[in-house]
This record gives sequence, structure tokens and C-alpha cells, in this order.
Amino acid sequence: MLKEEKLSQQFQQAWSGCNDRRDSFHLAIALGRWFPISIDKIMPPVIALFDGMGLPLPARDSVMVATAGVMVFLDDYGLTIRIEKTDHWTGAHIADHPLMLGALLQRRLLPQVVLEICPGVHTTKDRALQRKFLKATNGSGIKMMDTQVANIGILPGSDQIVIIDRMAARHLEGFTALWQRIVARQLHHPQKALYGALQEAAEQAWRKDQALPDAAGLQKFMQLAQQAKQDGVLVSGWVNDDHMQPLYAANKPSMATAAGRAYAQQIEKKRSKTVGALTH
Repeated sequence: MLKEEKLSQQFQQAWSGCNDRRDSFHLAIALGRWFPISIDKIMPPVIALFDGMGLPLPARDSVMVATAGVMVFLDDYGLTIRIEKTDHWTGAHIADHPLMLGALLQRRLLPQVVLEICPGVHTTKDRALQRKFLKATNGSGIKMMDTQVANIGILPGSDQIVIIDRMAARHLEGFTALWQRIVARQLHHPQKALYGALQEAAEQAWRKDQALPDAAGLQKFMQLAQQAKQDGVLVSGWVNDDHMQPLYAANKPSMATAAGRAYAQQIEKKRSKTVGALTH
């Protein structure tokens, strides 16, 4: 059996068991806005991911609809789950660049659909820091196009600023992928040391040759993430990131705060039900 046929068969087997999942409705609707034709292929691995992580499928208020897809914020773990269309990407997603926040896991669900688990970082509203960072991008091979302060963050335990919205940046003309990697090597890259163990655990939980993640592996990853949250390696910077709310309501920081809070309540409700069932 060809690899592609095997993966397709795995998808179909998984989806056949998901059709009666009423709790998948709101997430399917949110994803269907971006991927209406491919929703039957996208949902099986997405459901398997949330189930394996021991998380409920997000309800309507727990999902943030973003520019190129949807995002789910895990307050208790300092993680975000992103499902996006790659035709909105700028090329900055591809490079392992120290000024771009990298993903702990990236899996291509379809040629133009990617799922990522990303680490949470500290947010800032310091515009002086923002201006300093923009100067630091000179000669780095990337240019920040959308320079609003909501698009940058600070890595935990350091003063390293990174771009958290990768669609806000692009490659500079003339910088090939090879040349950008050469430039990146000259820059301080603390993300590898900071997130290396989490990335390795995530990669083991969902191998590239598997259509679906391994539940046991995801549980190990979540245990590591919970410890990393306690140690301050992962942070939920969006939790109090509503400083722009008085300016205008429909902004990413306040939307992320609200979505994360709603999902945290949803998770707690599921835990309470589980504990209640075990005590009866």
C-alpha cells in the first residue's frame, strides 16, 4: 500500500468515528469557514489531537477566528493551537529564525492546511521596546510589515523579543532561504535551549509519517508542558493582555484573552464532571 493511501485510510477510519461527536460542532463550524471543502479531512486529526491531550473540543467562545484560520489558547499550559491556511503565509514561517517564534510542533494536514502547537510568551505594550526591536531586524533577513506592538512578545527568562504573528513579517528581497539560515546562525537563538525538550516530546507524540497523533505520547507532552508552565518556560501572556480594550473592541489581544478564559472554564467544567463521575 502506498504511503498516501495508508494515510488516507487512517483519516477515513478516524472520521467514521467522529460523525456523531456533537462536541465537535462548534470547532467544525469555525474551521469550515476557512476549509469548507476539506473539513472531513481536517477534523479527524484535530479531534485526535484534543482527545489525546485530554482536552475538550473547543466551544464557540473558546475559538478565536484569526486572519488565516483559528486559534485556541490553553491558559493552564501556556500553549496555543493554530490551524491555518498556508496560502496566507509569507515565507517567514519556513525559516528557523531566532527573531520569529517557532512552533513546538507543525503538521501539514493538507497541502495548504497546517496545524501547529506554539509556546506562549510574555506580551508587551512598551512601544520603546517595539522600536528597539524593529532596529534589531536590520540585516536579519526579515522585515516586519505589520509593526503593531501586539505582534511581538518576549521569551521567558530573557530579554529576547520575537515576532509572534508570523504573517506580520516577510523575507527581505534578495535573501534566499540559504542566506537567511546563514544570517540566523549569527544571531542569538535561545529558543532551541528553551523549548528543545518540549519540541522533542511533541515530535515523538506525532511522528511525521503518521496521519494521527499518539495519545500516550501526547499525554507525556502535556505533562512536560504543565511542568514547563510551573517553571516559567511556558507562559500565558495573553491572559492579562487586554490593555488595548479601551481603544477598540475587535483587537487580537482582547479576543485572545476572552477565548483563553472561555476555554479554561470549559476545561475546568470537563475536569469537574470527570471527578464527579469517579466519586459516584
